[in-house]
Amino acid sequence: MKKIIALLAALAMSCTMLASCGSEDSSSKKDKDVSSAVSSAADSSSEADASSEEDSSSEADASSEDDTSSEKDTPDVEELTSKKLAADVTIENITEKQTDDRLFEDLVNKISETKACTMDYEISQEGRSLTAFVTMDGVNSYVDMDMMGIAVTAYINSEGSYIIDKASKKYYNEGPTAGQEAEVGEQLVDQMGALDGMEYISSSDCTIDGTAYTMETWKNTQQNNVEISYVFNADGDIVLLVQGGVQMPFLFSSKVDTSKFTLDGMTEMTEDEYQAILNSLSGNAQ
Repeated sequence: MKKIIALLAALAMSCTMLASCGSEDSSSKKDKDVSSAVSSAADSSSEADASSEEDSSSEADASSEDDTSSEKDTPDVEELTSKKLAADVTIENITEKQTDDRLFEDLVNKISETKACTMDYEISQEGRSLTAFVTMDGVNSYVDMDMMGIAVTAYINSEGSYIIDKASKKYYNEGPTAGQEAEVGEQLVDQMGALDGMEYISSSDCTIDGTAYTMETWKNTQQNNVEISYVFNADGDIVLLVQGGVQMPFLFSSKVDTSKFTLDGMTEMTEDEYQAILNSLSGNAQ
């Protein structure tokens, strides 16, 4: 597996750990697991390089799939992320209702089928924090994550996995990903929007700043029966998450921001610059 994919996967595997309500003892273990995973990913060799090159013939097929991206919704990033509600909003006029609609289930099933979505969320718990922005269309994935000071940005498609240094506007291409271009994005979606163990509880109408929303509450039977409430806007996007009485800015949409699928305006970094970034990430994980 490529270094950047391994690094992102290490962070991705920690997302649900951070979001779940664990004990204080398990918290220290989470931090240690993140550090060791990131360190090993940063230091690992690219053992999959040879097999990746063998599968490079699939790039033509992948590029032909790119033509379908125009069929998807393509809002710009400001329009999409502006829907995410702040953590300090007040949810008012909560009125439970009887309905056959299961908005969370419908959204997850749609995203699982199309492999197209955007996620933008902020999680803070017990002194640890995670921010992440992900947008993907099944062929392209853009991931921008910062977990406890470990910040990684990458654009992944059939032609390569590109680690991006936003400050210098430089990128490094690790080469073809051999069909793994959507792996990290899909992993995040599976973790943050999985239906496994989720049991529907109730639906309610509510208002926030005078605007109507729908709030669905589900119980996670695989995580100590913790209850999670998702606030949906009129477009069917999740715009706020409530867990354990804590409100978290959380956008989960089936729309795609294709403006992120580009390297325009960037230049390629050197091998030394790339290694310096990996070393810095490994150091931050200690």
